[in-house]
Amino acid sequence: MHEISSPSPLQIQTENKESLLNAIINNSHEIYIFSIDLNCCYTAFNEKHREQMKDIWDADIYIGMNILDCMNIPWLRENAKKSIDRVLAGESFVEVLHQFDKDLFFELLWSPVIINNKIKGVSVISRDITREKKLEIELKANNSKFISLADGLPGFIAYVNANTLRYEFVSKEFERSFQVARENIIGSHVKEIIGEENFQFALKYINEAKAGKSVSYENYFNLVDGKRWFRVNYSPVFDETGLVSSLCVLTYNITPLK
Repeated sequence: MHEISSPSPLQIQTENKESLLNAIINNSHEIYIFSIDLNCCYTAFNEKHREQMKDIWDADIYIGMNILDCMNIPWLRENAKKSIDRVLAGESFVEVLHQFDKDLFFELLWSPVIINNKIKGVSVISRDITREKKLEIELKANNSKFISLADGLPGFIAYVNANTLRYEFVSKEFERSFQVARENIIGSHVKEIIGEENFQFALKYINEAKAGKSVSYENYFNLVDGKRWFRVNYSPVFDETGLVSSLCVLTYNITPLK
């Protein structure tokens, strides 16, 4: 009869740690995790990354497989190699990758694997940020259209933070009328731009708009090109919780009517 030896406490402890690690990385349903050695060969990956490589590259990856061999687009393979070399040189960094052929965006956190004070490989934690990036691109496009529209109006438009009363946006006509560069107006308090007297006159209406009411008033401003009368309209802008987050200010020159 052969004696069956029991696993040692160290072996049990090691196996438990490996099981725990596998459970953790495979529980990360929105995160892609993998590591490679100095030769760019897989040492570990989670199920999400395995599925990703099959979906994008039609590659059935396995431990020991060279990750660069999976990439059949030369420039992507070259970029990946450059990133790997940066990590193997001791650098950790975050990279955003756009895969043009599938119009996908990924954010990757690259880090060296260090064992006994020596770099032994590369670990990567990534996530799909396609939805966020496309929303960002759409927002920028819409923002550009809004600015073009605002700059084309005969009056001028401003957005003011309801809590700080600092400008968040002003149109080109606002910039021209007050002879202050747009980048210097944005972030400034209303009082700093329109003056103490005009601010105190407007404060009643500002507070009403902050309370959720659309209001308007008429007043004159001493501008660079002389005294001008304006009709000023304040409208509240509500956030997703229903609170007033900004004030939209639409102003028209009514001097010819006075």
